[in-house]
Amino acid sequence: MASSSGRETTYDAASSYGAGARGDSRAPLQRRTEDAYVHWIRRFIVFHSRRHPRELAAAEIAAFITWLTVDQHVAASTQNQALSGILFFYKRTRIAV
Repeated sequence: MASSSGRETTYDAASSYGAGARGDSRAPLQRRTEDAYVHWIRRFIVFHSRRHPRELAAAEIAAFITWLTVDQHVAASTQNQALSGILFFYKRTRIAV
């Protein structure tokens, strides 16, 4: 989101995700699934210092999932949910990974 004060912009996952996917008629998600996906998208972006997802590629996704596994000790199902949320975001926003 650009500011009129000329400061550097930061990426807000919630508003961009909502604009690109929420309310879309294609394959609607259950509310709890959508909430979980938004959570993982936000964590992914914050993990990478709020860089815009266009600047992030497959290597950054792998680094995030590896961090979840090695440093955060999350279960395999949690890793899968995080990955699914991130991939869903990239597919819905049509940003190439």
